[in-house]
Amino acid sequence: MSSCFDDGDCTTTKTSLILINFKKLETKKDTIVNIQSIVLTGSDSTFNVQDTTSSIVLPLDPDVVSLKINFVIDTDQHELSLEYMTTPRLISPDCGVELNFTDIIVNSHDFDSVAVVSTLLDQQITSNIVIYQ
Repeated sequence: MSSCFDDGDCTTTKTSLILINFKKLETKKDTIVNIQSIVLTGSDSTFNVQDTTSSIVLPLDPDVVSLKINFVIDTDQHELSLEYMTTPRLISPDCGVELNFTDIIVNSHDFDSVAVVSTLLDQQITSNIVIYQ
C-alpha cells in the first residue's frame, strides 16, 4: 500500500507539534525540569509526564486558535497561554491539503520569562518557545 506522500511532490515538513524548551534565565542554557503533568485546557488532553527533561513537544488543535497549557513542574503550578493561526494550503489535487500553524504568540504566562523563537510549526525547527526559569 502506498500514499501520495510517498511521491516527492507531496513531501511536507509542516507539523501540528509545538516544541517548548526550558532554559536558565541567568545563563540562557538548557535546564532540566521535573515535569509532573501537563494539561491542555480547551481540549481533553492530559499528559501525566513525570519526566525530567529540557524540552517538550505538544500538539496544537487545528480547530481552535488559542491554547492554555497548565504545567506542574516539581510541585509548582504554571500556566502558559498561546494564540496561533491555522491556514490550509493545497499541496496538489493528488496530495490534498496541509495545515500551516503560524503566528504563534504568548498571551500570558507566570514563568520568569518566555520567548517565542519561531512563530511557525515545522519539523525542521528546533524550538518554538523558550521558557526561562
